[in-house]
Amino acid sequence: YIDPNISFFLDPSCEENYKKNIFDAFSIISNKTLLKFHEGYIGNISDLIINCTNITKTTSNESLFVAGEGGPKKIINATNFAVILQGEIFIYRPEKCARPQIALHEIIHALGFEHNNNSISIMYPLVNCNQDFDEYIINEINDLYNITSAPDLALTKVEGNKSFFYISFLAHLSNVGLKNSTNVTLLIFNDGIKIKEIYIGNLSIGSQNTLYVQNLKVPIFSKEYTFMLRSNEAEISLLNNNKTIIFT
Repeated sequence: YIDPNISFFLDPSCEENYKKNIFDAFSIISNKTLLKFHEGYIGNISDLIINCTNITKTTSNESLFVAGEGGPKKIINATNFAVILQGEIFIYRPEKCARPQIALHEIIHALGFEHNNNSISIMYPLVNCNQDFDEYIINEINDLYNITSAPDLALTKVEGNKSFFYISFLAHLSNVGLKNSTNVTLLIFNDGIKIKEIYIGNLSIGSQNTLYVQNLKVPIFSKEYTFMLRSNEAEISLLNNNKTIIFT
């Protein structure tokens, strides 16, 4: 998710025992990880949508009941991250364990984790009361959400040519971070002196843009130029914002 403070929308039709299990599951996750959960009131803009139903579902094996379902609903590929924009879970039957195993299992699915083959793991396909919240999941969540939630501008490639007083170039730029970036500009330097500033505008998460500039006037004897992407916001890293090229 974009931020460790995750908003959720709880289906108003959820019965009290379902609600208690869901809130207890949030508490368990919050006590062990950097994640925090707060209730939102508009489903389509909440990070996580929670549905409850008394409908009994079966698997292909008629003797096995589906206790719940969950997972990311909207994902965007931001190159460095697969960012979950929204998740959704369904709880199909009441909890039979002292701990909210069903809700915990489905919320972890909505955080992007899949089933595993460890029968004592909360993410084993068949839920039972003896399963526990895996340390590797806790550690992975904390590693991911320890990264600052911010944009990360990337200047992936610059290519072009120079003819006397003019350069023409193609610049490939993107936002590989966790938040949208606003008021982005491309700065061009020659011998440490800024010779041009080009306003790009906003770059949303995962966006990949191409900028083509033709016949930009420059000093006639200069061949080396540095291109820098900048905005007014802090970024995850500035290491991928710059490219220096020599025009021949």
